[in-house]
Amino acid sequence: MTSATIEREVWQEQFGHLQAVLLSDIPLSEQLRMCAKQLRRGQASASIKKSPYLSRQIEEGISSLERASDGDYAGICQQFRSIVATPLEEADEEHLLVLVVKDVDSNKAPHPLLIHCTLDRRALEAQSVLRSREFINRLAERLGLKGYSEAALCSRVQGVNIINYAGYARYAVFADLVHQMDWTTSHTDGGLLFSIVADEFIKHDLPLAERMFPAEMERLRNLGVLNPETVNFLFNIFLALHDTLGHTVPYPVHHWVKRSIGSFMLDPFEELGADTQFFWMTSSERMRPLLEEVLSEAEIEALPILWLLKRVCHYTRRGIEHDSVYGNLMEDGDARTGVLFWQYFSKHGVFAREGDHFHLNRAQFASTVEGLLDDWLAVETTIPFGVEGYARALSDFYLKYRSSDDVTGRWIIPADLRASSSFA
Repeated sequence: MTSATIEREVWQEQFGHLQAVLLSDIPLSEQLRMCAKQLRRGQASASIKKSPYLSRQIEEGISSLERASDGDYAGICQQFRSIVATPLEEADEEHLLVLVVKDVDSNKAPHPLLIHCTLDRRALEAQSVLRSREFINRLAERLGLKGYSEAALCSRVQGVNIINYAGYARYAVFADLVHQMDWTTSHTDGGLLFSIVADEFIKHDLPLAERMFPAEMERLRNLGVLNPETVNFLFNIFLALHDTLGHTVPYPVHHWVKRSIGSFMLDPFEELGADTQFFWMTSSERMRPLLEEVLSEAEIEALPILWLLKRVCHYTRRGIEHDSVYGNLMEDGDARTGVLFWQYFSKHGVFAREGDHFHLNRAQFASTVEGLLDDWLAVETTIPFGVEGYARALSDFYLKYRSSDDVTGRWIIPADLRASSSFA
């Protein structure tokens, strides 16, 4: 057995012990304290070779866990900011990330998450262009704005390639999801995208996409982009554009009118707006010269389509195994966003049924995105008129593009996507 194999197994054993702690019913403070003790034992292990950089991170993580167990989460917050701000020259080193993450259900306690990982150096490097003043000003001009705040030039997303983890790893964690961090700073403090998104897409979403869009999937396969490394990189680029730019203008996600609407009304449209900006940035000829600086031609062609397939093949059908008509639509804003994209792109000729599968009309994609961006901006322009005007505009858009039960008015999974469940 090689030394590298022994080291990997020791790390896995350490994280197995940590996972056992985090799956237990003991109080959060005691979980944090026990995790700190387990990491300290791992730090002392001679079987794990650690660079000075990783050793320092482990010590900081242990200290942060111990402080958090006494109610002081400042160390956790600082470690999050530090990992997001990791400089390019350290991006491909091993890291230990310690977090305490808020639960989606505010009535539930936050949960610890510990990750042994590397960062995606190329994704970080690409943001030198994606965060350039020229890139952001071109987007601002399309949106009818004078420009973005300086914070948009500084925020970044780290692509996290997981080696081992303990706890529940979401797709992504931004500042507003870290326990006791300011929820209004998520798009200036940046965030992390975990490699589980790409893993899930490859393992679970591709088979359905293959059956629904066989010609498009053959095209993507010929482009050579359906491998874990490329998908992971492209999803990192997606998040860097969607979250730190898409949720900030013309009115940020934490604008008082938006917060007054309530999540059921707001969430699908907020996600649709951020996605649509991403689709425009990655399909507009005006942005292509900048994209070409950091992406290959095949990656540029694949980037928006991969995320569109993720939206419609995954999100819309969440919960379909339990309820083939409603799925999780009434509880899941992301699922309702997927429905809106399916309906809008179907009505505008991007999706078209061909027998028992669908054709994705790339020739219609960019122009349809332009139209959707205008429709989204038209709704956003009602925000200065207050909550009532914005709520009415949202309702009108949903009535036009949602898929709903005529009797109850509840959102339903579109018939074509319900029928596609037989493909899986």
